Amino acid sequence: MQVKWRRAQPHDQEPVLALVLAALGLLAIAVAHLPESWIPACKFHLLTGWPCPSCGMTRAMRLLVGGQLAEAFREQPLMVLLCCTAALVFLYSVTVSLLRQPRLRITAWPRAATLAVWALLLSLVLANWWYLIHVAV
Repeated sequence: MQVKWRRAQPHDQEPVLALVLAALGLLAIAVAHLPESWIPACKFHLLTGWPCPSCGMTRAMRLLVGGQLAEAFREQPLMVLLCCTAALVFLYSVTVSLLRQPRLRITAWPRAATLAVWALLLSLVLANWWYLIHVAV
């Protein structure tokens, strides 16, 4: 795997990525402001009594929008991690797009690295689910 900085090209995707993340952020903020009665109950939780891996994401988003980062993290750690990561990627995309700065590129990505990333993501989801079942009750 090689990591390098490359000059801006006309076909770079950072401007599109910034727009997509901005739209998703606005959508999340809009959902966070919906009345509680409009948000459906978790069917998995109703059937099993256990929270699903995404239970608490709307509550966490409401807390994040309200500026309560610690409470949002206690409610749904993975949601806060996703939001923080999306915010950093958004800032990177906007910065390199507006300032026409070199882009970070990963080349020669081996299959083992892809499998490791998927294993990490699955581990994060499972660890978050364990937290929701055993700690955030």
